[in-house]
Amino acid sequence: MAEQVLTVVVNALMGVLAMALSTGAVYAARWLRAHVGAQKLALLMTVARIVVNAVEQAAAAGILKLPKREAAVARLRNWAARGGVQLTDEQIDDLIEYAVKAMKDAGLELKGAAQNSNEDPQAKVEAAKQRLAEAEARYQAAQADVEAAKAALEQAEKEAAASNGGQV
Repeated sequence: MAEQVLTVVVNALMGVLAMALSTGAVYAARWLRAHVGAQKLALLMTVARIVVNAVEQAAAAGILKLPKREAAVARLRNWAARGGVQLTDEQIDDLIEYAVKAMKDAGLELKGAAQNSNEDPQAKVEAAKQRLAEAEARYQAAQADVEAAKAALEQAEKEAAASNGGQV
């Protein structure tokens, strides 16, 4: 009789423990998704600032062929696509507006090519190319962060699925 009671108690405790572990795994997976989402947003905001700054510099150097807004939208869409991130037009507009406001708040907006009219045109082109190369290097570093975050998310999802019997 005591053995049967002990078996029932152990089985009940194992059931409670299994529920607690699966609930914990679900919450851990949700937290990780939210955390990675916040990191992705921060990364997108950084990329948007880089894009807007590069477009502004190219416009000031006189080498931009499109209107600034169109160039920024195209570049941000391209960077996001290369990073495997799909953005809506509204999200792209929001990111660009954020970056433009941040640049204006920091006083970094260039006033156009007339501001630098005393500079040699070839020097402007070289300076703009240098700034573009620096921006692309920052992008590559950010891209590596995105890949690391994706790998961490994938691993965490696998672990959560394994501990939850295949459900996340």
